[in-house]
Amino acid sequence: MSDLYSWQIGMIVLGILSIIISCYFVWALPESKHFKPRPLQFKLLSKTLLQHIKNKKLVLLFGIGFTLMGSFVTMYNYIGFKLVEPPYLLSMTIVSWLFIVYLVGSWSSAWFGSLSDTYGRQKVLYSGILIMLTGAVLTFPVSLTLKVIGLVIFTFGFFGSHSTASGWVSQLAETDKAQASSLYLFAYYMGSSIGGTIGGLFWSKYGWTGTVTFMVSSLLVTLIFAGLIHYLYLNYKKMQD
Repeated sequence: MSDLYSWQIGMIVLGILSIIISCYFVWALPESKHFKPRPLQFKLLSKTLLQHIKNKKLVLLFGIGFTLMGSFVTMYNYIGFKLVEPPYLLSMTIVSWLFIVYLVGSWSSAWFGSLSDTYGRQKVLYSGILIMLTGAVLTFPVSLTLKVIGLVIFTFGFFGSHSTASGWVSQLAETDKAQASSLYLFAYYMGSSIGGTIGGLFWSKYGWTGTVTFMVSSLLVTLIFAGLIHYLYLNYKKMQD
């Protein structure tokens, strides 16, 4: 639609489709089962929120969600701008097809989950972050083939890392696991907003070199967060012994 008419028409078409699908979803969704609602109690809510925030390992996982999503959104927000420029000059239709790479995430999420059961979440999370770093660096050269391969590798690592981190939140939360998961998702989408915006500043000022530098820096911070969780876990184990 954007190629044929304009980006505004493309957005309108997507908006209409989203409304239709949302209405169908509300109509077709079955009633909740095995669910016991409880009244909203702000005092209790504040107490449990504070309890989660005091858990250093959980806070570090929230930070991992923030930096992971910030890097991921930066990649997909701005690689399209790079590919419509010389020497690539790809159409918006072709660039949009890059999002089909998301499908590798459906497989990597499940695969990383099974690997976590075998090797532990810590090692698997490290691996996922390093895979993302490799993919980000591969998008730096001029070669279009390398950029696409890098994007596939980056996406594969992201979904695997995210599924590992989000699953770990439920495991580490002592009570109110759903609330802990919601805090992770809050940090995750804040990373999308803030990280994606900062990535745009790097793109505007330094081009794709700056964008890759920002993503790599964010992922190095993610590795530090993962290392700190490992450090806290070892200290906790020593105290238990």
